[in-house]
Amino acid sequence: MTKHHLLGVLSALMLLASFDAGAWRLWPFGKKQVSTTPRLPTRNNDPNASVSRDTQGAKSGLHPEKKEKEDRVSMERLQMLADKGNPGAQLALGRMHYDGLAGLEQDFVKAADYFYKAAHGGNDRAVFNYGLCLALGRGVEKDTDKALEWFVRAAEMGVPQAQKQAAVHLEERGKYAQALRYLRKLAAEGDAWAVRRTAMYLIEGLAGEADPKEAVAYLKAAAGKGDPRCQVRLADCYERGLGVPRNYEEMFGWLYLAARSDDPEAQAKLGCCFLRGQGTVRNTATAVKWFIRSAEAGYAPAQTYVGNCYLQGSGIPCDPKQAVAWYQKAAEQGDVMGEFSLGAAYELGRGITHDSKEALRWFQRSAEKGYAPAQYNLAIMYAEGRATAVNGPKAVEWYRAAARQGSPAANVALGRLHLEGKWVAMDRERAKAYLNQAAQDGSKDAKTELKANF
Repeated sequence: MTKHHLLGVLSALMLLASFDAGAWRLWPFGKKQVSTTPRLPTRNNDPNASVSRDTQGAKSGLHPEKKEKEDRVSMERLQMLADKGNPGAQLALGRMHYDGLAGLEQDFVKAADYFYKAAHGGNDRAVFNYGLCLALGRGVEKDTDKALEWFVRAAEMGVPQAQKQAAVHLEERGKYAQALRYLRKLAAEGDAWAVRRTAMYLIEGLAGEADPKEAVAYLKAAAGKGDPRCQVRLADCYERGLGVPRNYEEMFGWLYLAARSDDPEAQAKLGCCFLRGQGTVRNTATAVKWFIRSAEAGYAPAQTYVGNCYLQGSGIPCDPKQAVAWYQKAAEQGDVMGEFSLGAAYELGRGITHDSKEALRWFQRSAEKGYAPAQYNLAIMYAEGRATAVNGPKAVEWYRAAARQGSPAANVALGRLHLEGKWVAMDRERAKAYLNQAAQDGSKDAKTELKANF
C-alpha cells in the first residue's frame, strides 16, 4: 500500500467518522462523558473525595440532620442522653465528632463508635452512617464487604442514601438482581439517577430478561417531569427503536428540551439532528451552533464534531488549525474520535506539522478503545512501517480487530493478505470470504478483487 493510498484512506475515514450515520452509529458518544454513578459521600474538605448529591446538602456526606436541633440542645444534655443510650443523641454526637462541630475536634473513631451505638439502638440513619465509615475507613478499618451489609440493613429500613449505595456496591459485585431491587425502590420515589439506572438494566437485560418497554415507561415519567438526563436517554430509545417505534420527531423533541436545559450531550446530539436532517429540517449552520455550545461546555464528542466542521468548512469557514485545536481538546479527554482525528491530522500534516510518531500514538490510543477507523489505520502504519518498524503480525491483529466491527476496508486488506500469503497462510477461501463480506458492505475495491481473482 502506497503512502498516497494511506493518505486517501485516512482522509476518507475522517469523513466517515464524522458524518456517516449508517456505518458507525448516529450516537457515537454519551456513555463515558457524563458520569451517572454516585460516589461515596465524604467530607467536603477531603481533596480525594466527592460529595454525593443525594446527601441533600450535608457537607459530611452523612445522613442530614437539622441544625436547629443541634443548636437547641446543649452539648451537656446531648452527652447525658447519649450516655443513657438515647440513639438520637448518639447519632447527633457522632455527626458532631465526624464533622468537628460545636467546638469538638474532628474524631472519626469517636464518630464511628457513636454511630455504632445508635445503630444498635435501632436508628436507621446511624446504620447508614456506620456503613459509610466502614466503606471509607473512617474511624474503623476499611471493609467494603461489611459496609455493604450495613448499607443493605439501612436500605431495608428505608434510608434512600443506603438504597443507592447498596445498589452501587451490589452492581460492582455483579449482583444485578439485588441491585435492581433497590434501584426500583428509589425510582418509585422519583430519584432520577435510579430511573436512568433502572432503565439501563431493563434495556440491557442485566438482571434477567430485557424489557425495553418498561424501561421507556420509567424514562417517560422522569422526562415528563423535566429531568434532562432522562430526556436524553428517552431520545436514545426513540432513535434506536428500543421499547418504542423508531421516531426521529420524538427523538428531536426530547433532545431539544434537554438541550434547552443546558445538557451538553443533548446539545451535541441535537447538532447531529440538524446536520443530518433527522427529526427536523437540515440546517448545517444551526448544527454548528449546537456543537459549539456543547463543546464550550467541555463535552469531548462535541469538540470533535466542531473540529470536523472546521476541517471541512461545514457551516463554518474552513480552518484546519482550529480543527486541530478542537481535536486536541477532545483527545486529551480520551474521546476516541478526537484521538483518531488528531492522529489523522498529524499523519496528513493538516492544520499541524506532519509527525508520524504522534499519529501512531493517537491512533494507538483510539484503537485500544475499540474505534474501528483507528484500528484500521493503525494496521496500515504497522504494515507500511510508518513511525515504526514493519510489523506484519501487528498489522494483521489490528486489521482483524477492525474487520470484527464491520470495517469494509479491513476486510479487503485481509482478503488481499490471504490471497498473497503475506503474514498469514495463503488461503483463497478465506480471502474470498473476507472480500465477499466487504462487497456486501458496499466496497468497490472488494468487488474489483473478486472479479479479478475468482
